[in-house]
Amino acid sequence: MLTLAGNLVVQGNYHGKLVVYRADTGAKLKEIEVGTAIIAAPISYEIDGEQYIAVLAGFGGALAPMYPSGTAMYQYQNYGRLLAFKLGGGATPLPPKREPQATPEPPVLANVTPEMEMQGAAVFGRCASCHGARGESRLAAYPDLFRLSPQVHASFKDIVLGGRLAANGMASFADVLTEADVTALQAFLVSEQRKLRAEELAAAAK
Repeated sequence: MLTLAGNLVVQGNYHGKLVVYRADTGAKLKEIEVGTAIIAAPISYEIDGEQYIAVLAGFGGALAPMYPSGTAMYQYQNYGRLLAFKLGGGATPLPPKREPQATPEPPVLANVTPEMEMQGAAVFGRCASCHGARGESRLAAYPDLFRLSPQVHASFKDIVLGGRLAANGMASFADVLTEADVTALQAFLVSEQRKLRAEELAAAAK
């Protein structure tokens, strides 16, 4: 949060609002809807005698799946924004509304056993702090591993072990995972993706 000499406190929240409070009483003075979750602290600066408040907005990080539905990222498209405000400024533009996504049909993997899927579930526990999203009920800024496209499934080992997407932040995990671990992990993810897709189809049929 930001504190100001004029007895003000400014704080953003993951509901997509920038809120101004009285510092001495905590009374809410102003609430501005921006439609993007705010985690960073605002800053204050002056240009030609006019004061501005600016803040970086965008919902991301490993904690994203911990926040409930109803927060900004469930209502609006989530991408990084730099927002600046001044007294008498115009209306704050909201991001486009978020459209629900559908889970792709998962591939059929050969030689998968229940034991392999259980092993994969244990491996996934090491991934879940970042990749904790699951369908529409639990969103995150990182890719939802239960909604992988056929193309990603086809390159799964090359991504996890070979570092194919290292330039995008997904480094190789060859130093901590074996090929058997990754095979089991994909088997678990495919099983869960199939369940998630079945849930969505059943809900759509009601």
